[in-house]
Amino acid sequence: MKIKELKYIAYSLPFSKTFSTAKQKIKNRRGIIIRLEDEEKNIAYGEAAPLPKFSSESFSQTEEQISSLTKKIKNLQLEDYFSNTIDFVEKLRLLPSVRFAVEQALLGLYLKNEKDLVIQQLKIKNNSIIPVNAVFGIEEVNKVFKEVSKGINSGYETIKIKLGKFRLSEEEKLIKMIREKFGGSIKIRLDANSSWSYDQAISNIECFEEFDIEFIEEPCTRIEDSLKLIKGSPIPIALDESIKSFEMLNLFAKESKVKFLVLKPMTLGSIYNLLSFIPEAEANNIIVIISSLFESVVGRSALVFLSSVITHEHAHGIGVAQYFKKDLDQDPFPVEKGLIKFGSESYPSAFNIEKLFQ
Repeated sequence: MKIKELKYIAYSLPFSKTFSTAKQKIKNRRGIIIRLEDEEKNIAYGEAAPLPKFSSESFSQTEEQISSLTKKIKNLQLEDYFSNTIDFVEKLRLLPSVRFAVEQALLGLYLKNEKDLVIQQLKIKNNSIIPVNAVFGIEEVNKVFKEVSKGINSGYETIKIKLGKFRLSEEEKLIKMIREKFGGSIKIRLDANSSWSYDQAISNIECFEEFDIEFIEEPCTRIEDSLKLIKGSPIPIALDESIKSFEMLNLFAKESKVKFLVLKPMTLGSIYNLLSFIPEAEANNIIVIISSLFESVVGRSALVFLSSVITHEHAHGIGVAQYFKKDLDQDPFPVEKGLIKFGSESYPSAFNIEKLFQ
């Protein structure tokens, strides 16, 4: 396969309302869409969308590196197999979000050219139904409760609530209200976004223990403290943004007793490495949750694909479309009653965004 050219455009998408975490307030998302075209005129897209305070690279660094790739990739002859092409990608030493975009677009082209061969080579088996959690930012308790009730009534069976800004008594009140209204059938996840000290985490976990929490994500400011909690916490601890690389990911998976890994492909970078890591994690009884960094519909489609290869039935954190006031195109994988329906024939998605590159 020969790449004819790489084009790219930057975007900025407003949110319908501000999404608040313990780290920041998000009002819009900026990113870059790359477009690869091969000599057979097949076209595939990828997205690079670093997020401040989560990603290691800035938007300007991302744009600069993608600009430099236009010459390196033009008229490039690739290997016959996607896995062999990864050796070339490794040598480019790409920033995580750029690597995600490049691999997403390359995988898209390979799937368009030789789908059955790629699926066989990567040993991919896709699930047709993907459960998704609803996520709620930090707001006043009654506002969050109202939104949570709306989400559960629409069909979500797993909810994720951001913590870390209000008094513990307010956060505890919210969880109690949810449990009293909806009982134990709803799974509740809590995300402190690394806002607690070790002592705070110990105290807070004791307060939340009675509410049957599925897991608490990134409780401590220091990763060392979160790793200590994993060993003895009555509520499972999940790692997320503290995982900055695949080296760290593999280390935590092997050396800690972590049960849940909430992985943001946009910050890790390599789709291929994730496809290799997932079966290894499952063999060691580690539950991998794919999580969105509020990518546009283009990047989220790759997250749906990654979620589909995971065999467990826990919800993934990829249902964020409702926070966008507008998107680049219609969502090919909308959430309906807390579920996404996936068919391998619909990936890579045929986005109607060619006009953006003209």
